[in-house]
Amino acid sequence: MANKLDTVLYTAHTHTTGGRDGAGKASDGALDVKLSPPGSGKPGTNPEQLFGIGYSACFIGAMTLASAKHGIKMPQDAAVDASVSLGKTDGGTAYALAVTLSITLPGLDAVQKQKLVVARIILQQPGLLFLDEATGALDPEGKVAFHQAIKDNCPDVTVISVMHEAVAPRSAAGTEFYHSIVLIADGVATKKPLVPTLPVELTTILTQPRPVEDKWLRFSRRLKQK
Repeated sequence: MANKLDTVLYTAHTHTTGGRDGAGKASDGALDVKLSPPGSGKPGTNPEQLFGIGYSACFIGAMTLASAKHGIKMPQDAAVDASVSLGKTDGGTAYALAVTLSITLPGLDAVQKQKLVVARIILQQPGLLFLDEATGALDPEGKVAFHQAIKDNCPDVTVISVMHEAVAPRSAAGTEFYHSIVLIADGVATKKPLVPTLPVELTTILTQPRPVEDKWLRFSRRLKQK
């Protein structure tokens, strides 16, 4: 169930006719468009294009709020390229949208970009998060901080990440962020679970065990008589 709005800031009113082969317009006259199915070659836009533009604009707005919170000046030429896909789910019985956003933040360093993107993800609370080399420009500490923030603040999210590192990132304590890995080689994909990493303290004990003192092995031969 969707959360009820505490305060209504704005309400848009639109009128649409004819479905994907129709037209739509806003009540204030600011928008008046023809609609056509994707790939039909007919004049007009489609709901996926409109969604991509609207969602990207909201994403930039959310990052602007996050930048103010973190004391970062949002670039005036910040841009978002959206790829909105329409497809089938549940064995072809239902339809769904999938969205991929490519964010451009000129003039910001990797740490600043990381803070803004993480803040937006936490605000959105997605059920599925696809990361395409999202931490490639970060140093090792930054990669750990990025994944730890997602793990701590989005407990219900499923994360799929494209990486080129030989080893998946781990937390500062040495535990795995991911539970499985898919290796792709020669056109074949193989999924296997990641072996859980032991805590640093236990690893140290196993690799550098303390010597056993002789007195630990001495047992008294006296038996108490009843």
